[in-house]
Amino acid sequence: MRGDLDLYRRVLEGLPGVQSFRYAKQGRGPDVRARLETEAGDREVVVRIFRSHLTAQTAHHIVSTAAASTEPVVIFAPHVGAGLAALLSEAGVNYVDVHGNCHLVLPPLFIHVEGKTGARRPGAGKGLRRPAYQVLFAYLAEPDLLDAPVRTVAERAGVSRQPVSDLRRRLLDDAYLLATKTKTRWNPRRRQDALDLWLHGYETIVRPSLLWGTYRTRPDDPMELERQLTQALAAAGVAGLRWGGTAAGFRITGHHRGPRTVAHVRAAPDAVAQRMHALSDPRGNLVLMDAFGTLNWQSGSDTVHPLLVYSETLSEGSERAREAARELYETRIRSAWEPEA
Repeated sequence: MRGDLDLYRRVLEGLPGVQSFRYAKQGRGPDVRARLETEAGDREVVVRIFRSHLTAQTAHHIVSTAAASTEPVVIFAPHVGAGLAALLSEAGVNYVDVHGNCHLVLPPLFIHVEGKTGARRPGAGKGLRRPAYQVLFAYLAEPDLLDAPVRTVAERAGVSRQPVSDLRRRLLDDAYLLATKTKTRWNPRRRQDALDLWLHGYETIVRPSLLWGTYRTRPDDPMELERQLTQALAAAGVAGLRWGGTAAGFRITGHHRGPRTVAHVRAAPDAVAQRMHALSDPRGNLVLMDAFGTLNWQSGSDTVHPLLVYSETLSEGSERAREAARELYETRIRSAWEPEA
């Protein structure tokens, strides 16, 4: 952590108009308070450090959570590409990367630098495969699993036992987890890092492996589409359906139901697409996906786990979807972590 902080301090102090950047004592959680001294005046800010390169999924997560902050927030990340830089700056999110690209709007200070490049450092998720990310998901979704038998975690995550043992050891070695003789828990300062790592893995590895297909269907009304899809699945003999994305988020919070319908089914849905006269279209209004582990197929629920709903809702990318994701995060994800904080 100290090495990362010093790296970004040097970057900031090399910007025009910045005199010094000093860190205050880190409190609970992943955030660090700091004081930015400039020729235009001094500002207190909250710093969030990301150890992996930002993906679109992570950037949408940043935007959705930063909107709830009452204090100026500055994102530190190894690299912020042009597309994600535009997303962050348009949303009013301050950032700095190790190359010196930055967007700082802290009146009366305004600094924007872009276009700098350099060799990328390996991300925190280097070497992780889909089973490891599924185990990470399970630990984030149900923190009680941190002390559960390996076979239980494997079943909940939908993997074999070896990835459970391997990832748990890695999380302990990298201080994501803290263990005593009687209990294992998330390190409060690194749990947000773990969520960021999961979102990165979901976008780059897990989601592509779950995707059956994206289709354009005739009914534009989402409710009618849901009705027809349910009938088509039954007629095709495809058992198992759980809603995802904003279709699930609306069922959980009642906040927002976007135009795209995400449904998780257990088997390849070719017959279903044919019955609905659905055409393959990457921009279509129907997304059919698989889902992993018993965590996402719990009896008594018609949606996948809220963490998977949150992850997929961020993929929609719209401002309303980010607002819905933020409510889901606050009410069903972060609230489940509070006893450990």
